[in-house]
Amino acid sequence: MVQRPQDLSGNSLPQIPRNKVSLAVTYAFEFEAGSLTPEVSYVWRDKQYGTLFERSYNEAPSWDQTDLRLTWKDKDNRYTVIAFAKNVFDQLGYDGGASGSRITGVYSAATIAAAGLTPGLAATIPGGGFNAVQRNSTFNGIDTSYNLTPPRTFGVEFQYRF
Repeated sequence: MVQRPQDLSGNSLPQIPRNKVSLAVTYAFEFEAGSLTPEVSYVWRDKQYGTLFERSYNEAPSWDQTDLRLTWKDKDNRYTVIAFAKNVFDQLGYDGGASGSRITGVYSAATIAAAGLTPGLAATIPGGGFNAVQRNSTFNGIDTSYNLTPPRTFGVEFQYRF
C-alpha cells in the first residue's frame, strides 16, 4: 500500500461549515380572542466536508432554506393551533458533508503510477465502460453520497392544555 504524508493545516473539521447564517422574524398580533404570531426563518450553510480531507468528493455544496410558521393561541392559553411550511421553495439541502468511496477495482492513473503498476484493463465497472486507468480528468472511480434535508413539507399541529 502506498502512503503519502498530508498537510491538513487550515482544513475545516468534518461536518462543520465555515460559515452559517440564520435569521428569524417573529411578531405577535394581540386580539381580544387571543394572539396570532407569524414567523419566517431563513438559514444558509456554507459548503462542508464529510472528512478531514477537503477533497471535491467529500464536499457538500452550500445551500439555503426558508421556513414559515403561523401560531394561534386563545386568550386563556388553553389551546394552540400551529400551521407550518418547511423548505418553502423546495431547495436541495445537504444535511452534512459528503462521503466519497472508491468503486471497487477502479483507480486513478496517479494512484496506479504511484504504486508502480502498469495501467491496463485489470478491472472494469459493469456497464460503465471505465477501466483501471483514469480515462478523463474528472473520473477517479469515486462514488459520492449525500445526506439530503427533507423536501418541502406542510403540517398543522393542535395543542390543548388541561
